[in-house]
Amino acid sequence: MLRIVVTSRAPLRLAAEHEFSLGPLALPSGSEGVSPESVAASPAVVLFVQRARSARGSFDVTADNAGAIAAICRRLDGLPLALELAAARSRLLSPDALLERLDHALDVLTSANRDSPGRQQTLRATIDWSHSLLTEPEQRLFRRMALFAGGCAFGDVEAVCADAETPSLDGLESLVDKALVQVEAQDRLQMLETIREYARERLEAAGESDQIALRHAHRYAALAREVRDGIEGTTQQASIEQGVADEANLEAALGKLLDAARAGDADALEAGLQLCGDLWMYWHIRGKHLTARDYTARFLQADATSAPTRGRVGALITAGLASWTLGAYEQANEQWAEACQGAAVLGPAREVCIAATCRAIGLLGSDLEEASKCAREGAEASRALGFAWAEGLASSFDGIVDALQGDTETAAEKSEHALAIQRRLGDHEGAGVSLSTLAQLAAGRDDLVDALDLYGQALAAFEAIGDRAEEARILSEMAWTHLGLEDAAAARRYFFESVRAYTELASLRGVGLSLIGLAAAAAVDHRPDAAVRIAAAAEIYASEEGIVNVYGDNPVGRGLIDRARASLAAEDVIRATEAGRRLTIAETLEMARPGDPAPA
Repeated sequence: MLRIVVTSRAPLRLAAEHEFSLGPLALPSGSEGVSPESVAASPAVVLFVQRARSARGSFDVTADNAGAIAAICRRLDGLPLALELAAARSRLLSPDALLERLDHALDVLTSANRDSPGRQQTLRATIDWSHSLLTEPEQRLFRRMALFAGGCAFGDVEAVCADAETPSLDGLESLVDKALVQVEAQDRLQMLETIREYARERLEAAGESDQIALRHAHRYAALAREVRDGIEGTTQQASIEQGVADEANLEAALGKLLDAARAGDADALEAGLQLCGDLWMYWHIRGKHLTARDYTARFLQADATSAPTRGRVGALITAGLASWTLGAYEQANEQWAEACQGAAVLGPAREVCIAATCRAIGLLGSDLEEASKCAREGAEASRALGFAWAEGLASSFDGIVDALQGDTETAAEKSEHALAIQRRLGDHEGAGVSLSTLAQLAAGRDDLVDALDLYGQALAAFEAIGDRAEEARILSEMAWTHLGLEDAAAARRYFFESVRAYTELASLRGVGLSLIGLAAAAAVDHRPDAAVRIAAAAEIYASEEGIVNVYGDNPVGRGLIDRARASLAAEDVIRATEAGRRLTIAETLEMARPGDPAPA
């Protein structure tokens, strides 16, 4: 039997053919803190280093340059030719300097050996050669696909790139065959970054950028609506995953719509406002509060008329939630008040339900009577519309209001009612809120074991949906509950976990709130000097900007810390407080561990 091994840029489409695709070289891990040895073991890095040594004999992977080398290989997608061309620049450029220039990789990767074939002298020449062999419809499809950031699905290609002269199915199959488009997990379509850069150049040269970019923006505005409806419906987890997969495309859509809105395009303005409004809960769950704040502010600023529209009301709801989560309570209340007024003008719809509930959330710390009224209005409007998700949300916060007012029996009834709705819908986010309220109520009646069980269920709900900020809150509240059981060691473990979660979210304020708990734990351990120092540091960090999602005060911690202060002489309290205010977070956490002597 005759066997032939043939290399080709595309399959030959013969009946006896068996394909063996050659992909890019494996890349180093993107995790921080990876050792130089781990980076050097990656096949992509091995090739890069081999070729770099040809240009500079002493080149090696070190602790100083390992991160930059790994980033270079990832930026070049592990493409052997790209790595070889980049490595040739090592004669003049350090890895850091080379990485800085790779935003325009095709202009950098231009120096190869003179005995290489002409089409391999530069990366652009190589892609040029491959591009020249495409048919005209395939070239149109290829360049239009440059607008997808982070990949896309086949339906997205159809919606954005296809027209009567550019069929998508056959053309896409050809691009995949020629390795210009990759098929990733779950049938996601992806261009390697260097190829996408070339395709963008072709799109600009064809004069199609604005037209196709607007198509792309409207496609992902529609996808954002699907994500919103899923989160507020029965497919919350799948919808969050869809949003994560297309996060880069959503941000590209926001950027394009904002540019068009600032240029006077009223349709783009309304589409951008609606897009911000539709992403409100997705951004909240994903911890994208600064993104939510910044984009809504830009679109609202571009809205010269300020007339109530569905888009404006939705954007105000999003802006208010971002402001509230970041601790700007007064601004949140102003934004939610305007959202309520606009929703009332527009008439009964989804926005009326959600704006009323958000207004209740904003009033939790200032006017419980008005908050109760708004929460009830939100629940009633939701029931009238048959909007079960919003009814669950309103009932959850109505229960929180009752708890803060001392009506624990009604609070439990409303929280149980909300939880039943949320479990039926698969609303992990809402269920976590309701379960944590029931846990707080159990703790309030000294049923601490039941409270911990309910907190555990709440934590599992937030972990399932990926809301790290709510995980941080629940971990802190579990720690306080363990402290109530006089288990300072368990309390510390949970406070440390809460600090870790808030640190991942870059919330200094959240870290500060958890440090207060560690100060209380030190007081329980009869370490008053450490307790006062940690509390002083906590006070500093709790005043910084960052995510804060606490629905009530915790007098237990204040009492424990006050007793620690009272056990010290006045001059010792002053000395410990001044020393605590100078502590870094790392020093504060080290002091919170029992058995460590306090620094002078």
